[in-house]
Amino acid sequence: LEELLERARGGDLVFLETRTDGNGEFVIAGVPPAEHWSLAAFGRGFALTHAPPVAVRAGQDTELVLRTREGATLTGRA
Repeated sequence: LEELLERARGGDLVFLETRTDGNGEFVIAGVPPAEHWSLAAFGRGFALTHAPPVAVRAGQDTELVLRTREGATLTGRA
């Protein structure tokens, strides 16, 4: 978390988002090249899922499979 906050403070944090199509496939266009992109997915009924760091190279498509899991409902009191 501290690294994330430092990157945000330094203007080095990029947040991109997209949605899947009916087949669960997605495209994120315009991703700047970098060695260590972090990818997370979430949605109604699914648990938050993270992918291992992904390298994006200029002029190349990067493909990955991100498997989500069915989420659970938690209830409690504070």
